[in-house]
Amino acid sequence: MSSMKRSRGADAVHEGDIPGAKRNKGAVSDDVEIEEDDGDDENGEDFEMSQLHTQDEAGTTVVAEIGREADVGILEKITLVNFMCHKRFDVQFGPNVNFVLGRNGSGKSAIMNAVVVALGGKATATQRGTSLKQFVQSGASHSEVIVHLRNRGHDAYRHEVFGDTIVVERHIRSDGTGTYKLKSGSSSGSRGTVVSTKKEELQHILDHLNIQIDNPVSLLSQETSRNFLHSSDPKNKYKLFMKATQLEKISQDYEATRDNLEEMKRGIEKKKKFLPEVQQEAKRLEEKLQEFQALESLEMKLLDLKKELQWSMVTQLEQSVEPYRADIEKERQRLAKNQSKADQAKTFCASFDVECQELNQKMEGACQKAAAVNERKESLSSELRAKQKKFRDAEHELRALERQLVDKNKEVKALETKRDESTAL
Repeated sequence: MSSMKRSRGADAVHEGDIPGAKRNKGAVSDDVEIEEDDGDDENGEDFEMSQLHTQDEAGTTVVAEIGREADVGILEKITLVNFMCHKRFDVQFGPNVNFVLGRNGSGKSAIMNAVVVALGGKATATQRGTSLKQFVQSGASHSEVIVHLRNRGHDAYRHEVFGDTIVVERHIRSDGTGTYKLKSGSSSGSRGTVVSTKKEELQHILDHLNIQIDNPVSLLSQETSRNFLHSSDPKNKYKLFMKATQLEKISQDYEATRDNLEEMKRGIEKKKKFLPEVQQEAKRLEEKLQEFQALESLEMKLLDLKKELQWSMVTQLEQSVEPYRADIEKERQRLAKNQSKADQAKTFCASFDVECQELNQKMEGACQKAAAVNERKESLSSELRAKQKKFRDAEHELRALERQLVDKNKEVKALETKRDESTAL
């Protein structure tokens, strides 16, 4: 992990300078100021060093010296969202030593605490709280810390899965609960897909990259450094030395291993008492196994005999069927002839069906014409009956007129007779 130092009322944090790493002249975004400083390194070689300045709204400034680079374990970037005094803070670290500058209360320690929390540390390890919910900014429903760890070269951790950058996201809710997301990333800073959400996977990553969150040499808090500098008790300094060099952990592991070894020895001695009985049981089981193996061999022979019997029965059946093969062949030939006749009959039936369909169509056409003629006949008959009725009515009317004419002629003759008579008088 790249080194990070705090100044102006803050402790110094030194997180693993990596020897033999690559040289680099850093390129950063437009809102970052770079100061170049040419000089010689400790080996007398020409060495380019540049400084990277980043400042957030609270006045915290990060100065990163860019020089030799390591391939794995470098803390490249961290993002804080609603974490302690930072509402939104993004900082790009250099590969070696980084200085965090700012006034008291500007949030310098918050960056280091965020690293501890993101990489699986407990709230008590920061000495700034007893619960993770105390790191959530007042009024916010959650906080988030995103850490980018370099993952390149032959020592990379599962590079085929995580790529050039391992992105660790720690989401903390206001009730103190939280989740992890381990994502793949790239050197360009993009966050890829989620690879795991288990803390065990994060611990594997830290072990592989040799990042020790609880080691004061890696992360030295302000309280721990103050106690170390002001303490005159050699026991406290020796305790810090044991913890920093991991001798304390090695001693604890050694004690635990010795306890386990003693427990295993007691278990072995206890099991030795049962060894003769177990050996007798093993001998008995071995004899039984031999009996089962012999029985299995007999079962295999029986199975082979059953197979031979079945094949012999098949052979007998084939021999008994042989005389009927010629008859079967004749029946097949006769069946083929009958099939040909049946096909011809089907063809004739099909042609007959076609002719029937044609005749039906013609008959339907004739029926339609006959229906039209009948309709015309009925129409003409109705018209004829109407005209006949009209003719009879005219005849009746003519006869009535003739009778009236006869009556009128009679009246005229009578009148003429009266006239002649009156004239004669």
